[in-house]
Amino acid sequence: MSSNEARRNKRILYEMKTIQLNKATRTRRVNKIKRSTSAFGAGLLLGGVIPAITFTIAHYQVEERPMLWLAVAGGLAYSAPMVAEWFTRYAGLVKAWGFVISLEVALTFTNNVTAIPALLALVGLNGWILAQRITND
Repeated sequence: MSSNEARRNKRILYEMKTIQLNKATRTRRVNKIKRSTSAFGAGLLLGGVIPAITFTIAHYQVEERPMLWLAVAGGLAYSAPMVAEWFTRYAGLVKAWGFVISLEVALTFTNNVTAIPALLALVGLNGWILAQRITND
């Protein structure tokens, strides 16, 4: 066997191993994406539903049953620290809590003109944050 043939055979073996590794790597990546996509969707749904429930109870049910203020408080207690922790990365602690308090007060106590944008923001933020936490764990 000449040296050219030996080099050619080595190159072919190397390419075959690379193709196999790439195939295995691609399969692992596809499976990871499938798992993370499902987890991300679940996080969006579970994180976003709490602000929606809080809004609905605060605006439409609490007058008939004042005891439901406990559920509203629970929703606010769930949402506020999570959003404030996330927003602290981009602004200081005071700005983060100011942002969160403004959104939560608008969601809970204002008319629909102000409450709906706050609701959409909180649904998106809570869903996004929880989805990120689930997929990173």
